[in-house]
Amino acid sequence: MTRTTARYRRYLCPLAHLLVVLAVGTPTAPLFAAGEERERVLLGIELTEAAKTWRVQVNFAVPVRYLRHSPKSRGKVVEIQLEPLAQIPGATARRRETAKPPPKPATPLRDISFEAATARGPALVATFSRSAVFSVSQGRDFRSLIIRIAKPQFSGRGARRAVPGAGEVTAIMEEARRALVARNYGRAIALYTKVLSGPEGEHTREALEYLGLARQRNGQTAHAAAEFEAYLERYPDDEGADRVRQRLETLRTARDAPRKKLKTARRRSKTDLDLYGSIATTYQRTGTLASDSGAAFLDASQSGDLDFTALMRRGRLDARGRFDGYYRYDYLEGGTARGSRVRYLNLELRDRTHELTGTLGRQPGRGSGLLGRFDGLSLGWGFYDKLRLGGVLGFPQDSIGNNGVDTSRSFYGLNLSTDRVLDHLDAEVYFIGQVIDGHGDRVAFGSELRLFGAVGSLYTAVDYDVFYKSLNLAMASGSLNITKDTNATLRVDHRNSPFLRTSNALMGEPVVTIGDLHNTYSMAQIEQLAQDRTTRTTTITSGISHRLDARWEIAADMNASMSAGTPASGNSLATEGTGWAVGYGAELIGSDLLLDGDLGRARFGVNDGSSYRNYTLLLRARFPILDGLRITPTVRADYLDYPSSRDQIKLEPQLRLEYRWRDLTLDADTVLEWRKGVGSGPTSSSSDDLGYALYLGLRFDF
Repeated sequence: MTRTTARYRRYLCPLAHLLVVLAVGTPTAPLFAAGEERERVLLGIELTEAAKTWRVQVNFAVPVRYLRHSPKSRGKVVEIQLEPLAQIPGATARRRETAKPPPKPATPLRDISFEAATARGPALVATFSRSAVFSVSQGRDFRSLIIRIAKPQFSGRGARRAVPGAGEVTAIMEEARRALVARNYGRAIALYTKVLSGPEGEHTREALEYLGLARQRNGQTAHAAAEFEAYLERYPDDEGADRVRQRLETLRTARDAPRKKLKTARRRSKTDLDLYGSIATTYQRTGTLASDSGAAFLDASQSGDLDFTALMRRGRLDARGRFDGYYRYDYLEGGTARGSRVRYLNLELRDRTHELTGTLGRQPGRGSGLLGRFDGLSLGWGFYDKLRLGGVLGFPQDSIGNNGVDTSRSFYGLNLSTDRVLDHLDAEVYFIGQVIDGHGDRVAFGSELRLFGAVGSLYTAVDYDVFYKSLNLAMASGSLNITKDTNATLRVDHRNSPFLRTSNALMGEPVVTIGDLHNTYSMAQIEQLAQDRTTRTTTITSGISHRLDARWEIAADMNASMSAGTPASGNSLATEGTGWAVGYGAELIGSDLLLDGDLGRARFGVNDGSSYRNYTLLLRARFPILDGLRITPTVRADYLDYPSSRDQIKLEPQLRLEYRWRDLTLDADTVLEWRKGVGSGPTSSSSDDLGYALYLGLRFDF
């Protein structure tokens, strides 16, 4: 046994083959390249219901920070700007993912789309079936976003519900108090709900708290918890917040307490079953119309995509099954982008009483040191009030050229997390270990800290490999609410790229396994190759935004990044470091400018890199033309200033049309890219080009 293997197997044990996965594959591809596959960023949507709102939780595969959204609080479409706190492969390419909400409870939310390339990076676009009143906030785990949608104040056949005036509220609150004391909880719930149907006032906080108390005493524990959580999200620093937290903790503790068995007839629990998802087909064609090498097709492909979810709820047990996969056909002769993939195929079970969860199958790795999706088993147990213990084991799933279960690598990990320590702090610590071809691949400890408060938030993450004694990640991201309408953000990120693993030694080598590489090199040399192929990157980003009024918002940002070089070793040549590249920009965002529900952006940016300086002007708008029809024109102009060759002008107009009819969505997107060399000096490569991309999609939601 080699030194490396013995060292790692103190932490790891080989795993049995857990899954047999069917062959299916992914529908997305970059704009001017074919066959690249990526994991999903947008994982799904969870819905809960409270008295006045629906709570929408949007889950991501990577940590993200909420920056801003437009329009401010009302509309049929809301665009939410995000900052990814981890690398998103292909984020500069044309990329769109869509998730459909569960059918229950019924909400005006139609779908949510993740768009990788917008005016300032990734954005989330939520579309409603009608104009809705909403609010947007950061999820506590930084891998989710919370959208609250206000319920309409209507009843019967469109008649507006009577909203109490200021003089009536005090009398209604007193009547509700008497009903609560008299244990007439139904009457108390109706009265408190009536108070909350009106505008914010001096009794709103009290009505929301006692609505939760009335529901709790009426046996509606889930509704009561939702009301208490809504109170804490709206008034986290109010003088009554500590009391509400105690009520919520009491509710959770009581739910976990053992219940005395009664000798009464057992009632059969009702089973709720929901099936939903989407089926889609897309056609993509990209190419050049004129270039130094002539016209050429770069991609002509068709894909079929199926995303299916089954939800079952019976008593204290929840079950969720999910399949997400696709088949792609490449029309180009000799094309390699054909085949099928399974993104996800898993079953999740949850016992709400004992706070037990388990997921078996192909699933995303959301934190805890996991570096992407995997085939395996993850478990979680909530115990001792605010603590949660988790475990995971399985096989990493890169899926590039391999759709089955890759048993050459295996891993297991443990994590311990806390919830709302000192009211505002969440924390997690984890251990993860991995072997490849019988040799050690990765052994790391890490932590995350998440701090929330009225003045802002802070997210930190650390990952340290104890075998290589290398810091894989040190990152801190914070936001500060300077005023009600002004927000500032700052992120500092220093990491190994990619994370240091023994498998990094395979980069640039003519073999595909560590075992084959071991025929040429010793394990000590392989470990050195892995370190040589791993570079270090540092990124600093900052931004500030200010909302002028309900229609207008301005924002500015700055980013700086650098990457260290790598030495020559094995079959790989040395690479030079990039030095610092600095970029900065400003944008103006407006809504309801020409049409009700439209959204417009204008951005100017400068990027000063080591090889050229890039000036960018981008204009983008979304227009709801007819019911169900939306057009999104975009124009981007770049001037690339090269110090030792001809400069270049690049113009990229784009037009997207989206039409929705009931559960059917038609999507068409076309892009032209024109490049022209200008000025004197030697001609750079690809200085005169004309390229295009055409995308046609059809999706049916069920």
